[in-house]
Amino acid sequence: MFKKATIGVKLAFSFGAMLVLVLILGLTSIKLNMNLGSELNNAIAVTAKKQMLAGQILASSAEMTALERGVALSTMLQQTGKVKALQAQYAQSAQHVQGMLAEFTVLPNSEETRKQLLALDQEQKALQETNDHFACVAVTAPKQDERAGPAIGWPRGGATR
Repeated sequence: MFKKATIGVKLAFSFGAMLVLVLILGLTSIKLNMNLGSELNNAIAVTAKKQMLAGQILASSAEMTALERGVALSTMLQQTGKVKALQAQYAQSAQHVQGMLAEFTVLPNSEETRKQLLALDQEQKALQETNDHFACVAVTAPKQDERAGPAIGWPRGGATR
């Protein structure tokens, strides 16, 4: 049947077939572009947020380490007012980290990441308990009697030259 068709019919049939193929190709490319758009939104909404939270957790952890050192130093120097202020800052940073970990947990994560987040949360709680215990010891430790001399072994009454 196709052999007996005129050249015009053959051209019209070929044109129609090409038009159908172009439409299929166009619809496929539009669908792929929409999928790429949703993947880009996922990258922005999820991955970027995860990276931001991880960076903030790291920065807060570094701040907590510095505050712990400050508490230890202020305790050695018997500056109880400064110890209490640093402990309050530490508690605030710890609470901030806890909130960011909770935010991170809500985001879509792999099973391995969930396990790591759970372990990190448990470590953070254990660290908080240790810090709270240290805070109690640091604040309730009796002040050294000034008449007894400093703890570094100088004679009573201060250092002499």
